[in-house]
Amino acid sequence: MIAFCRTLLILVCAIYTCRAQSQYQLGDLDLDGNIAAWYDLTNGIRNYELFEGVYVPIETRSPFSHQFFGENNWTVGSIVFAGKTFSNVQMLYDINQDFLIVRNLNPTDPSSQSLKINQDKIESFTLQNTFFRNIQTGKHSTLKSGIYEVIYEGEIAGVFVKRIKDDKVMDDGFERGIYYYEKNRYFLVRGDSYFPYRGKNTFFQAFREFKPQIKAFVKRNGLILKKGNDAHIKSLIEYCEELISN
Repeated sequence: MIAFCRTLLILVCAIYTCRAQSQYQLGDLDLDGNIAAWYDLTNGIRNYELFEGVYVPIETRSPFSHQFFGENNWTVGSIVFAGKTFSNVQMLYDINQDFLIVRNLNPTDPSSQSLKINQDKIESFTLQNTFFRNIQTGKHSTLKSGIYEVIYEGEIAGVFVKRIKDDKVMDDGFERGIYYYEKNRYFLVRGDSYFPYRGKNTFFQAFREFKPQIKAFVKRNGLILKKGNDAHIKSLIEYCEELISN
């Protein structure tokens, strides 16, 4: 009923606009199609399907740090949402509370600038040259369902990272406030198995039959496999993928 009323209201507004401004022809209206989509597009409202969610204020809770992934400002990226790709979307990824926010540039509703969209419909997104995917796993999986950065994803092997910022109260006697610090969790992937990453030994655990080859590759390339050394971890997981494939 609500959807019908919205469609009726949009149709009335569209007809009134056509009569008052003579900008659009009623013949352009496909009454069997999506009237809401037609109205939004003809009025310059882009990505209308994406901009449905809950308004969340952008709070600056700390003078020392912030709760977002990467930069503390709106950044243009792309998102696959409910099976459709949307580009040129301004986004912020709150990794303290773990949700993606998009900026609504709808000029008719300036109060709803920051929207927490339906997180379950997010399939993937690219933000600040970083690719994230919404990974769904079983109830008993080591990897919990959620949004992960994809460091590498091959046919068999991969590396996913859960980007997290935890918070604590900081008081140095002069200033008091919240401090955000990174607490990222890395996972190696082999087939349907996920291994919490703790360093080189996790590679030996996940690819135990290739332990001699892995040791030689690490030594030959001078790899340092601690968390945060993503380029080195990616290099080794790509090598493991080759070993399995051959």
